[in-house]
Amino acid sequence: MSQTRGGAPTLAPHPAGAPVKAQILVLDDTLSVEQAQDRLWRRETRTEDPAKKYPAGTSPNSIRVGQTSHPSVATVLYTDYNPEGKIEHPTAALLAQAAIASVAKAAPGQDGITYLRNAMAAGIKTPLTEAYQAEVLRQTSTQDLGEARGTAGALT
Repeated sequence: MSQTRGGAPTLAPHPAGAPVKAQILVLDDTLSVEQAQDRLWRRETRTEDPAKKYPAGTSPNSIRVGQTSHPSVATVLYTDYNPEGKIEHPTAALLAQAAIASVAKAAPGQDGITYLRNAMAAGIKTPLTEAYQAEVLRQTSTQDLGEARGTAGALT
């Protein structure tokens, strides 16, 4: 669950998950892997101070910058959470409950319902996406995620 999104679910690699649509941003070769890790961590944590370095935290909610390879790119960085920070057996009902509750806690536009809507609009689909969306709509008695977000604000 994302602290910067009011405790809402956030996309992260998960053993029960599946590959999702993503983009690889190719950076200039003059940028070191460590500098790229710092930038990616700052982006994910909304840290604006360019002097801050990626701390490789060990708490369950620490953002982790993972590294893998790709046939066309030497190094691919991605964000993740430590395993202890992930829901072991996520369900649509649990994700929806957290997304709805996040509306009252998150900054405008940073809540879980908006995050879900934006992920879906970007073509990102996980094994739980459809059931998660349906559960948000069911729990808020609404017909679309925009309406659900408005209703969620009144529910919490």
